[in-house]
Amino acid sequence: MFIEYSTMLINLKKSEEELWDQIGNVRTDIRKAQKNEVEIVLSPSESDRSEAYDLYLTMMKKKFLPVETTYSLDPSPEHELIVAKYQGKVISYIRFHLHSKIDLHGKAKICAFETIASDDAFKHLSVNSLLYWEGIRHMKSLGFEYLNFNGVSYQYGGSDLN
Repeated sequence: MFIEYSTMLINLKKSEEELWDQIGNVRTDIRKAQKNEVEIVLSPSESDRSEAYDLYLTMMKKKFLPVETTYSLDPSPEHELIVAKYQGKVISYIRFHLHSKIDLHGKAKICAFETIASDDAFKHLSVNSLLYWEGIRHMKSLGFEYLNFNGVSYQYGGSDLN
C-alpha cells in the first residue's frame, strides 16, 4: 500500500487549550499513557540517551534502513530530545530539530519534528501520543511559533493536529 506524506505546520501561537481542543480523539490516548504512569523526561541522562539510541538502531533494522553514522542523541544546540520511560526503562523518544528548512527567511521561529522510535512491546500504553503532545507543549514553551510536523500521512487528514 502506498501512503502519501505531507508537511503539516502546527501553530504554536495558539493557546495550549486551543491546541488540546484540536487534537480530538488523541486526548484519550494521552490520558491512557498518563494513567499508565508513562514518565516524560525533558532532560534525558546519558543512560536514557543510550537506551533511546538502542531504540533507534532497532527501528532502522526493522525498517531495513541504513544506520546514519552521524546520527547522535547527545545534547546539541541544534536538537531537542525527549524520552518516555515506563517503570524506569526508556520505551520511546522523540527528537526535534530546532530549525526548520521551510523557515527560509528566518521570519518565524519554526522547529521541526525529526525522528521518533519506540519499543513495540509498549504500544498498548499509547506512549507516542503522549510524546507528541508533550513535545508540542515543550516546543511552545521554548518560544517556537510553529512546529513543522514532517512526514504526516494524508490518511489522517485535517488541519493542524487532527
